[in-house]
This record gives sequence, structure tokens and C-alpha cells, in this order.
Amino acid sequence: MPHELHQQDPAVFPNPKSFQADRFIVNGKAAIGTMRSFGGGVSACKGKTFAEKECLATVASIIMAWNMEPADGKAWKIPAARRATAVECPVGDIRVKIWRHKLRG
Repeated sequence: MPHELHQQDPAVFPNPKSFQADRFIVNGKAAIGTMRSFGGGVSACKGKTFAEKECLATVASIIMAWNMEPADGKAWKIPAARRATAVECPVGDIRVKIWRHKLRG
């Protein structure tokens, strides 16, 4: 099943069209709950744990090393999106300023 159908279901996620950064946080821990992006049971992907940790490490390294802000200097806003396989892609360009964190030490 395409993930977007599940993620846009108001019976599963109240207010599915609004951005809620803590949507997948339960009792202070990340909890995907009903989402099964790597399958489940005996059909679960054997590399699931590695893939999840690899994604988290990549995102964490970008966040730790770089600063980002909208190129126009205005507040961040969620762009219009089009549906694609398992994700939504922005309709147009997203322009940002990006620069490396200054290292302290």
C-alpha cells in the first residue's frame, strides 16, 4: 500500500494535512506505530534496522554540520506537493541558504 494513503488517513493520524513534527513521538520515544515501511512478520526486511539507522545517521550528520534557512529570508513553509511512490515531492523548487556550522574548540 502506498504510504501516503495511510499517512493521509484521519482515522490513523488526526489532522493529517497539518505539519506536526512530534507526530511519531510517543512517551518521549520515536514510535512509528501502525506504519510498516519495511514489511512485518516473517516478510520483514532483514536489513530493516540497518536501513533505519543509516537514514537517521545521514540526517543527523547533515543537521549537525550545516545550517539552513529559506533563501528569501522569510519563515519556513511547507511547499505544495505531488504524490509519488511512497513519498510526496515538492511541486516546485525549494530554495535555501546553506552554510557549514562553525566549529568550536
